[in-house]
Amino acid sequence: MDITRRRFLKSLLLTAGSLAVAGCGTSAIKSAADKLSALGTLDSSIEFPRQLVAADNSTGRTIMWQTKPGAFTGDVSVLLRDVRSRQEHRFPVRAERFTDDGETHDIYTSVLSGLKPGTQYEYAIFHNSDGSRLRPLITDGGDSFECLIFPDSQSSDYSDWEKLAQSAAKRHPETNLFINMGDLVDNGEQCSHWKAWFSSLNGIIDSKAFAPVMGNHEMYDINWKVRHPRAFLANFSVPGNGSKIKYGSENDRQDFDRWFYSFDYGSAHFTVLNTQQQELVSLTEDEGP
Repeated sequence: MDITRRRFLKSLLLTAGSLAVAGCGTSAIKSAADKLSALGTLDSSIEFPRQLVAADNSTGRTIMWQTKPGAFTGDVSVLLRDVRSRQEHRFPVRAERFTDDGETHDIYTSVLSGLKPGTQYEYAIFHNSDGSRLRPLITDGGDSFECLIFPDSQSSDYSDWEKLAQSAAKRHPETNLFINMGDLVDNGEQCSHWKAWFSSLNGIIDSKAFAPVMGNHEMYDINWKVRHPRAFLANFSVPGNGSKIKYGSENDRQDFDRWFYSFDYGSAHFTVLNTQQQELVSLTEDEGP
């Protein structure tokens, strides 16, 4: 036992010396250990993490999530790690408070840029010294890819939608891209529908690039009247389209930015359109000259 202990201590000292020579001193070792021990401590505070497509998915991606109001006070960031090289980058986060259907939560968005094409990353959300668990993020390599495309997911309880989406993702683990063509939810203002929809996709849209498509149901208020698609636009920070066209009343002028958008993946260019002409007429019928 004494010989084994001596050999162990000797090897440990040699390893520590090698790390110090390589430029990884005691403070760096402690910092890395603290960071790893913090992973997973934040998961209970984070709701519905998601990974949104960027205009160019070989070099970019957008990470979003939400929390209860005021849950995060202090430094918030997204840590991105190259799985192969172990290089790490921190990205800033912006927060917006959003209220709909009588519920309020804080929505966080981090735009990742400057990534390397065809690279396997993993990311974690950090609030001060606490971090979420690591989740995969793979950039587009420009070659062939698998994509899951679904039509309407709107439902009364979303259990069938959950079974369908989860079973499809399980059968196709190499899927890079997930597209859900509107209507995502049955009622665009009802928070319970959004919660059920997000919960159904746990483990999917937080680990694969997700492209949402707006449908007419995302434009309904709680009384089934047409309204501005506030929840859809708050929940999904998709690429902008630069639209300057305005609609709505004089006191509530809105534009069409992010109602439609486009992005590249592999050798394909995707164009996401909004064809809700009847709803658009309803929204603009009171517009002045």
